[in-house]
Amino acid sequence: MSFTKKISILILFAFLINACASYKLQYLDVEVQENIFPDKEVDKVFYLVGDAGLSPMHGMSQGLTAFRDYISDKNTEGDYTLFLGDNIYPAGLPEPNHRYRTAAENMLNPQVKAVADFKGRSIFIPGNHEWYVGGGVTGVRREEQYIKKALDENSFFPEDGCPLKTIDVSETIHRIIIDTRWHLENWDHHPTINENCVIKTRERLMWELENEIKNAQGKTIVFTMHHPMCTNANHGGQFALEKHLFPIQKKIPMPGLASLAVQIRAQGRVSIQDRYNELYNDLMNRLEKLVTENGDIVFVSSHEHNCNTLTTVISNRLFLEQDQKPLLSI
Repeated sequence: MSFTKKISILILFAFLINACASYKLQYLDVEVQENIFPDKEVDKVFYLVGDAGLSPMHGMSQGLTAFRDYISDKNTEGDYTLFLGDNIYPAGLPEPNHRYRTAAENMLNPQVKAVADFKGRSIFIPGNHEWYVGGGVTGVRREEQYIKKALDENSFFPEDGCPLKTIDVSETIHRIIIDTRWHLENWDHHPTINENCVIKTRERLMWELENEIKNAQGKTIVFTMHHPMCTNANHGGQFALEKHLFPIQKKIPMPGLASLAVQIRAQGRVSIQDRYNELYNDLMNRLEKLVTENGDIVFVSSHEHNCNTLTTVISNRLFLEQDQKPLLSI
């Protein structure tokens, strides 16, 4: 068999075994295929905004505009808005004199404006794009200071480029915020990454998380982090048919090679941003072990340019009923 035929068969095989993404909603339980609003007290409302760091110059993206308009007539006192990372595209917040500084600020400002009249608390967390700017963790700290100046001192967590922040939201809700990129990052490239942090190792982070979960027994724990534990989209190895033709954003058709690239990426061999990359997979497996036997836990994430809420259902708005406890609205 000729070399060309072997390559052709390999490409065809990769195309056939690689599943395409489904645009239908995915449900574990068919009984939760629609939102049900019980006649019960709502303890807290969380608005989730993910990957919102791309707006036109001097304008506001359609998503942020829709969010701002939606909350405009709501009583938001005591509520939370969570910006789930990737708050600036393409590469975080550079230094003040950098030529892309104005463009980067333009990506942040519409998010700040969207919550200008919000009566509750607005909190930003870092994603992976915050780390792309020169300096890595320095860029994360730079964005933190910008957001705090625009809003308030409690608007960006975790602080100082550290990995963890916990907040007692109410008597029934405890929130754990993790900078998942901190765990995935190659620390050799960032020698000052942990200089201001109590937690200086990945093992210490897991120990702290275990203690936080135990101390919050009886409460609903909301894990807030950029990278999702589960995903049925590109970072989870599920790709639309067009990715088998256009592997890069420039839309240059590469049939065959595109399918091979998709198959390699689906195995997590290309980027730490993909769910089955070794580092990413290790982090999520360890988190899963920590939470498996510990009460009511919700994960909220973005990363896939959507908002990911994980209990037994994935949706953008979720009500959780827990025996006689008040409801948590997300």
